Amino acid sequence: MPQLIPTPSTPADYRMTTSVGGVEIGLRLRWLPRAAGWFVDVFDAAGNPLQVGRRVAAGTRLTSDATLPGLPAGALVWLGAGDVETQAALGVSAQLYYLSAAEVAGG
Repeated sequence: MPQLIPTPSTPADYRMTTSVGGVEIGLRLRWLPRAAGWFVDVFDAAGNPLQVGRRVAAGTRLTSDATLPGLPAGALVWLGAGDVETQAALGVSAQLYYLSAAEVAGG
């Protein structure tokens, strides 16, 4: 079953840690008013950046199709039914999920 990673829409710039697939990762989420969008950075357990400045969009993978060192096999995916064009939309129009490698392979 996909793991929901709660992502509140306030404050407009925050950091969090979570465990996905038995691996601790860090996330930084920022609302950028000039771009009218949320952007996310992903860090390994030591705080090293793995993915930086990725725009949040429902229906997209947070990480590339290739497994990044420091992340478990599987995928971090934004799922939702709408665009994330307002600060309040994060966690509503798009929610972050971790899918295991088996869930990704199973479709």
